[in-house]
Amino acid sequence: MTQATLDERGQGFADEAQRGAHVIARLRQALGADIVKDGTDGDFARHVSDFTNVMPADIPLPGIAYPRTTEQVSQIMAICNEERWPVVPQGGLTSLCAGGLADRPCLLLSLERMRGIEELDEAGRTMTVLAGTVLETVQRAADEAAFCFRSILADAERRRSAVMRPPMPAATACCAMA
Repeated sequence: MTQATLDERGQGFADEAQRGAHVIARLRQALGADIVKDGTDGDFARHVSDFTNVMPADIPLPGIAYPRTTEQVSQIMAICNEERWPVVPQGGLTSLCAGGLADRPCLLLSLERMRGIEELDEAGRTMTVLAGTVLETVQRAADEAAFCFRSILADAERRRSAVMRPPMPAATACCAMA
């Protein structure tokens, strides 16, 4: 194995694809095939572009994780950290700077199953939302509660994307996202 790569623990792999497959297998063993999809059952097509960018087609992606809880996210991150394998988190794919797109082989961490509003505090005028909650949902809840949430939703049905307006003056009450 003259071209083999060694991971941090000295385990040899023929190439990055084999190393990625090892990480995905380990994640699937820990979390199950419902949470971690590999190259045969992952829906990669909808994870390779955002509002303005498209991921280069030549980047091999071994898998996508779809956690439902923060505990599952923690498990995924712990295993990937142990394996020294990169992770690219994806929320609603509304990024205007390609922050949710891979630039190298990695695990895509889709937060789409972590959507919803956990708490709406009318007295404090705050809203706590899950990491994958799309801005359209936040905007509707804010409108219903008479909160101020300044966003311009664009093409929400097709891309669930949004462009943020400049910040409001500090004296104006706005909901906060945690």
